[in-house]
Amino acid sequence: MLGPEITFSTRRQFLLGSAAAGTLLLAACRGPEATPAIDPNSRPITPEMRANINLYPTSAQVRAQMEQLARDHSDRASFFDYGPFVGLTFGNPEERAVILEFNTHGRERATSQLGLHLAKTLTQNPPPEVLAALKNTFVMVIPIHNPTGYDQALKEPLWRKTYDPANPSQCPLTLTDWLGPSAGTDPNRNYPTPAAFPPLTDVGSTDPCVSEYRGPASLSEPITKAMYHLAQEHSQNAGIYLTVHGTQHYVAYPPNSPSGAEEMVKEIAKRLPGITSGRMSRAIGGTSFAAMAGLGYKAAILELPEIGKTGSAPSLDQVKELYEHGGAKEALMVPILLAAK
Repeated sequence: MLGPEITFSTRRQFLLGSAAAGTLLLAACRGPEATPAIDPNSRPITPEMRANINLYPTSAQVRAQMEQLARDHSDRASFFDYGPFVGLTFGNPEERAVILEFNTHGRERATSQLGLHLAKTLTQNPPPEVLAALKNTFVMVIPIHNPTGYDQALKEPLWRKTYDPANPSQCPLTLTDWLGPSAGTDPNRNYPTPAAFPPLTDVGSTDPCVSEYRGPASLSEPITKAMYHLAQEHSQNAGIYLTVHGTQHYVAYPPNSPSGAEEMVKEIAKRLPGITSGRMSRAIGGTSFAAMAGLGYKAAILELPEIGKTGSAPSLDQVKELYEHGGAKEALMVPILLAAK
């Protein structure tokens, strides 16, 4: 066994196990208040949380900020438009590729701000060791992978999946499951499952009204198709892929990830208090991290800690505090530094 393993049950109560310690609820490692009775992202929206959400920029406004950063710092960054999403690139296109992806699920809006803060740091004031690492890496920062879901979540705060206004959901308006209102497709169940993959514990749902609906076919969603093709384009120099989510307090790599992923998740966890790291004991089909590992990337998923009791709706100031003083900035630099080795 390569260190502790994280096991996923059907309702995502995460278990941490090791040969010595047996199997323990991951929540117990974080203290009783963190026990996941529900996904923190599904907390009922309070007036304070609603006020926080109202201050988040739209995806178009985030795009404009990214374009401005590229114009102001053209010596360090380039803006790229990949169809359904945009981002900034840094470093040398001929070197090892690092993909840092945020906001796959619409309501995990805080991750988009972390991606934007990271982009600002890399353009405006990168640490010396990171600036040096960019000579040997090609870094792609994508603050909002799911723009339509993100924008819909500004209106309907618990919106999780993709959103297509031309094809509104036929799901009952009152229908919810433990992850919140359901419509669209879960982007993180819409990827191809690599060949020779370990036994699956979860491949998503075939029910369009369930939050983990995997879609009518692999890569049926424009955002997943584009992301997969982007990774394929750079697979000859495959380095690291990290997808940032919230708010389950862990960082983990899939069983098929190339060697080196264990070091990455351990280093990320060192920098983010309350984060548990490990290897997934079984595989989850259709996920981006498993698909990217199949392309040769050292792949992992980072689930951020919940900020206070705000679930999916911390304030912009709280997110900035997590980035600047809570360890998130240092954690997000880890993939760049390791890829440059």
